[in-house]
Amino acid sequence: VDQLRQIAGSLATASTALNRRQELAAQVFQQGHLRPTRTLSEQAHIEMDDAKRREEVERTAQQARAAHQAALGSDEDEEEVMRQRAKDDWRDVNPKGAGNSKSKPCG
Repeated sequence: VDQLRQIAGSLATASTALNRRQELAAQVFQQGHLRPTRTLSEQAHIEMDDAKRREEVERTAQQARAAHQAALGSDEDEEEVMRQRAKDDWRDVNPKGAGNSKSKPCG
């Protein structure tokens, strides 16, 4: 009876080893990279649809900006000119490089 148990145990071990060997052999011959999930034509259609959608969004945003500028009229332009003049005057009073530096004492 003991001999039968030993033989059965060795057969079970051998079959387990054989199964493990077959599993490892199956893993060896697999591809080393992921296969694509889309064809090139499908990807091209997706990208073209996305590009068209972005163009439409940008076109509507540009139309909205143009409408906003038209609604504001020349008041906005005059304010922008006044801001630019004030900035130019400040630059005239404060020339570049006239601030504090290591070579000039502060005070």
